[in-house]
Amino acid sequence: MPQFKNILVGVDLSSGGQSFSGVLNPPGEEAVERGVQLAKRNNARLCFASFLDSGDTTERMIHDARTNDTNIFDEAHALLSQLVQRASQHGVSAEAKVLMGISWLRLIQEVLKSGCDLVIVGTRYEGLTDRVHYGSTAIKLLRKCPCPVWVTKPASGLPLSSVLVAHDLGPVGRKALDLAVGVAQQEDLQLYVIHGVEKLPPGDPTGYGVLAPDHEKAHQAVRDRILAELGSAELSRPPHIKIVNGKPESALLHLVAQNSIDLVIMGTVGRTGIRGLLTGNTAERLLRQLQCSLLAVKPDGFECPIDPE
Repeated sequence: MPQFKNILVGVDLSSGGQSFSGVLNPPGEEAVERGVQLAKRNNARLCFASFLDSGDTTERMIHDARTNDTNIFDEAHALLSQLVQRASQHGVSAEAKVLMGISWLRLIQEVLKSGCDLVIVGTRYEGLTDRVHYGSTAIKLLRKCPCPVWVTKPASGLPLSSVLVAHDLGPVGRKALDLAVGVAQQEDLQLYVIHGVEKLPPGDPTGYGVLAPDHEKAHQAVRDRILAELGSAELSRPPHIKIVNGKPESALLHLVAQNSIDLVIMGTVGRTGIRGLLTGNTAERLLRQLQCSLLAVKPDGFECPIDPE
């Protein structure tokens, strides 16, 4: 069953200052490739969007007028048109948009206006050091974007092989699990599921995670519930389910490193009816440590705090 029908890829064309490099950085290249492949598998609409900073753009337009150089908007459109052509070669119909303003804000406004059901952006990349981390655009999208957000890490052209879902046993965790199953089926991935039992059974008077005699029964109950939710999902390999005590952040990071996980899917926790308020946001806390791509989903009832215009 298709997972996404209207995909928006944020493309960073800038190389700093007034010019475009014409070459995407590795996370940007991965975001474009991921968007094309997902659109192809889901028969989805695809849009590549780039954003021009108003201050830099004004300065560049003055420079263009004085020197008769190519208009900055035309240059950006020409570069995005190359991506549209690339998508076409894969049988994907795509469009390009060049917008002025703050990237994360305009991305969310585009989601609201166009009804996008997935946003893909690249991580921030620090060329010579080969370090990747999640910048302010990704964090703002995780906090405020109403649809799922996929933040990509460079994959060196290799296909995905595994996906890990963090399941809190709540509604948003179930949404993340269902999405992970769909992605695993489409991409033929090994599925991992992790859950942290934060409310331990009776027998822990300290509240510091001292194991109760029947903690194994509690773990088994969680495992059985996850298996029941997976139901008859047709996976090429049996899922790996890991139950830990307490908050699962450390165990999740260890599992990612130990098994070379390519993608983590998790929900961001929100309060229904309160605009843009996130509480206990594990996804955001992990950003600075997670060394793989992240796909985050919002809970039902999340109200975007951004106006479409």
